[in-house]
Amino acid sequence: MRFALPFVLLALLVSVARSSHGSTWKGKGKAMLNPTTGRPVSSWGPAAKLSHEEMLALAEKHGFVDPAKAAAIAMRESGGHPDALVDTVGMTDAQLHQFWGPKYARTKLLQECSSGLWQINTLAFPQYDCEALKDPDFAAQAAFEISKGGTDWKAWGG
Repeated sequence: MRFALPFVLLALLVSVARSSHGSTWKGKGKAMLNPTTGRPVSSWGPAAKLSHEEMLALAEKHGFVDPAKAAAIAMRESGGHPDALVDTVGMTDAQLHQFWGPKYARTKLLQECSSGLWQINTLAFPQYDCEALKDPDFAAQAAFEISKGGTDWKAWGG
């Protein structure tokens, strides 16, 4: 029993260290800074993560025809992080492929600055502000407009 306590404490410390360092998504196992902007390619800030139930309530509040689908797309895109950001602005094809990995070797990757719960790409939709999209209500309204009320999810690949 006295030998187990140090191992439990060590496991707890490792767990806390990992969770407090989780602000950078790692593209295929590696963290990468955008050489143009100096920001992490994929990251999120200190905003509280929303649960699936909170995302569903947000989608219902904004009038999506299928709130469950809207919430599922937001969860897939951002993991529930309202301030999620993917910033590949100015990166070369080689840098994009280095970050996203071999799975996309034959894919033409586009630069993006996608922000918020629904990861709206402000290069494709310049009428939306990248920082404003970190507000869950603003992001929901933007996703509602882009998806035509939740009837057209082509911008999200569906």
